[in-house]
Amino acid sequence: MRKNVFIYLALLLVFSACKNEKTITSQPQTVRISEVLQSEDSNTREFPFIAKAYQTSELSFRVGGPLNNLDIQAGDYFKKGDLIASLDQRDYLINKEAKEAQYIQAKAEFKRVKSLYEKKNVSAKIFDNARTNYNLTKAAYEAAENALNDTQLIAPFNGYIQNVKAEAHQVVRANQTVLSFINIEQLKLEAYIPEDVALFSKQIESIDVSFDALKDINITASSWDISKSTTSNNISFLLTAIVNNCNKGFDLLGGMTGKMSFTLTRERESATLKIPQVAVCNRPSVGSYVWLYSPTTKRVQMTPVSLGALKENAYVEITDGLIANDIVVTTGQNFLSNNKLVTILNN
Repeated sequence: MRKNVFIYLALLLVFSACKNEKTITSQPQTVRISEVLQSEDSNTREFPFIAKAYQTSELSFRVGGPLNNLDIQAGDYFKKGDLIASLDQRDYLINKEAKEAQYIQAKAEFKRVKSLYEKKNVSAKIFDNARTNYNLTKAAYEAAENALNDTQLIAPFNGYIQNVKAEAHQVVRANQTVLSFINIEQLKLEAYIPEDVALFSKQIESIDVSFDALKDINITASSWDISKSTTSNNISFLLTAIVNNCNKGFDLLGGMTGKMSFTLTRERESATLKIPQVAVCNRPSVGSYVWLYSPTTKRVQMTPVSLGALKENAYVEITDGLIANDIVVTTGQNFLSNNKLVTILNN
């Protein structure tokens, strides 16, 4: 009798747990939604960018040794060919002079043996040995001379010191980075653009640039290029515009932000669809998608979409996958699944 009671209680616990689990899993998810809107289309495109130095180089010596006085600071300017820093040349100078002496002696000996060989007064073996010794000492001398020259760190282009990574009198190894050097005579402005813009990049006639820190000042890019494949986020292409840094009264700096705008010459439809950017999700296996909400069933469905241009007020253009007045979820997407029941937080 007692055994049957225990079995009955155990079954009650199991059924109760299953019932609770079913209650929890069927509980609706609270989300916010937004309607798919129509907007008047424009061939003008605008994208945010971040400016970068046109060239960045990590400079090092090709030989090692103790640094001389390293009297440079971040922001110091050097012209191409200027001496930036140097190593103690003592050992390299001694080595160069020793190799030079050996080379001069071998050169004179080779000249003497060559003259005798042409007169058939010495054997071919003696002549070959003299020539080999001359070539070896010449190569050793040139290597020593190059090593001496390599104790000087020369500016590879007009630019500025960005970071100094060594101290005066520090012993540095060959190829150890001593400083980073940047060229901002031009700047690279990098922006991420959608597929429909990259596809018609040849129809961009000019790009106008405005920096956030420079109100009412517009600069025209001198050139631009667009990547031929998507970037690491798998949904956008990299547009790199070049601007010249030759402005009166101010210098453009790496790291500055702003917006670039341009006009596509192709004909487009008069109206497009747009949704909030926060409604768009992305997975490498699926691509871009949204959670489409059904007012009838109060459930959601994953729906792939194709993206167009970025719009004002944090909206993005939708070129395929939705129709006007569709409703998409804008919050809590990470907790959704197909046919998931949801409740709406906003009206």
